[in-house]
Amino acid sequence: MGRTVRDVLVRTLENLNNMSFKKFKNKLNDLGSASRIPRCSLETADTDDVADLIIRYYTDNRGILVTLEALEDINENQEAKNLRNALETVTGRAPQESPIGLNRGSIARGPIVESAPSRGEEHFVDRHREELIGRVTLVDPVLEDLYENHLLSGQDRDRIRQMRPYYKQMDEVFCYAASWTSDEKDQFWASLREHNPSLLRSLQRR
Repeated sequence: MGRTVRDVLVRTLENLNNMSFKKFKNKLNDLGSASRIPRCSLETADTDDVADLIIRYYTDNRGILVTLEALEDINENQEAKNLRNALETVTGRAPQESPIGLNRGSIARGPIVESAPSRGEEHFVDRHREELIGRVTLVDPVLEDLYENHLLSGQDRDRIRQMRPYYKQMDEVFCYAASWTSDEKDQFWASLREHNPSLLRSLQRR
């Protein structure tokens, strides 16, 4: 079996020294606009984990461009050049430049029938973050919905499920929500409203 894009990404990341790898992960969190990888996912991730996250959040083609931009921004220009050359052997062509910042919310994940009530630019879940963290008690079905909507991986869902008390689970979810698009936060809101209706109704009346 020939090499894949993931194989090439892993090999590139393995070539970075510890300091450069840390800089790369920090830079990766700054790129990609609303679709950027949450910092909490990157902090303890190794090279295999980071490659998986890049592909999960950006897909192969956009992930390549984000990786190249991050490498160049931390002055790992030789590794960026090596990555371009290696990718030609995998895809048959060099990666083409394209604007960074793919909005994951633009990928169809089923229709959203209703959007969260808004007030100005701040999303409902952001505006009520502290109350949602402190007062949501039925978290497990929300985690399952987030997994089904590809906003959490199965591994992240299961890890958060093990946390106690419930406010720690919600606090961790909001760590991921910081990088979600407005549409993705609407999905989060819809799940919260379905499984914790009394709380959400009380917050909406404010």
